[in-house]
Amino acid sequence: MIYTTIMINSIVRTERWVLLPTPKQTEYLELTERLYRSYARALIGVVYTHFSSQ
Repeated sequence: MIYTTIMINSIVRTERWVLLPTPKQTEYLELTERLYRSYARALIGVVYTHFSSQ
């Protein structure tokens, strides 16, 4: 027997939490986001360079 699942909800999580970080934690969060975005940009560049012709 084959079961088919229909995805009605989005795969992206959208729940929201109320966070109350300290000023030092906010600074770390901002640094983490900057680092993540720079790695993501670099990875996208590598992917486009090596796999754009396929």
